[in-house]
Amino acid sequence: MEIGDATSSVAKGSWRNLPLIESERLDELRNIAGPNGDIFLAELRDAFAQDAAERVETIGKAIDEGDTGALRNVAHTLKGSCTNIGATAMAAICLILENHGRDATIQGTAELLIALTEVFESTTQAFNDIVD
Repeated sequence: MEIGDATSSVAKGSWRNLPLIESERLDELRNIAGPNGDIFLAELRDAFAQDAAERVETIGKAIDEGDTGALRNVAHTLKGSCTNIGATAMAAICLILENHGRDATIQGTAELLIALTEVFESTTQAFNDIVD
C-alpha cells in the first residue's frame, strides 16, 4: 500500500485497517542488503525502535506545549521513517498529526498520540516477529 492509499484511508478514519508492517517492504530491504540482509533488518529494527520512541515522546511534548510547528516537523520526520520500513498504520497516524501541525490545531491530537503510542508498540512487536 502506498502512502497515498494510506492518506485516503485516513480521511475515512480507517487507519486501524492498515497493516502494521508490510512484510513485502522488509523483504525488499533484506534483498537490497544481500547476504547480510537478516543482520541489516535486525539493525534497522533496533534503530527504528529507538528513533521512533524518541520521536513519539517529542510529539507528546509538542502537543503538551501547543507547539504546532514542532508537531508538524516531528510527525513529518517520523512519517518518513515509517514509510521507509513499511509501517503503514504508524505513517497514517503521523500524517494526521502532521496535518494538525500544518493547520496549527492541537484539538484531537491527544487521542491521536494515544493511538500512535499503541500502534508503535504493536508495530515494534510485529517487526520483532518478522525479524526474529
